[in-house]
Amino acid sequence: MDSYESPLHIVSAQVAELGITYARQAVAGKSNEIPAVRELLGQLEPGGCLVVADALNCQKAMVQAILSGKGDYLLCAKDNQENLKAGN
Repeated sequence: MDSYESPLHIVSAQVAELGITYARQAVAGKSNEIPAVRELLGQLEPGGCLVVADALNCQKAMVQAILSGKGDYLLCAKDNQENLKAGN
């Protein structure tokens, strides 16, 4: 049962139109997901692509990494992000 106490987390880049995983990055734990996503993004060329991520990745550094790679983004935001919800 030890394997269920520390499951392997994986972040991935997918090509939705083709239904394939393009790249993936193993993560030691849930708390290391943000740097793993940034590292994976740094390995890819997001230009002309839409990067979609959950609320955990709704951060200024993530947006900057996507924009500097000439990509677009769709990031989820939780209710505690009042300025984002207001369009500021």
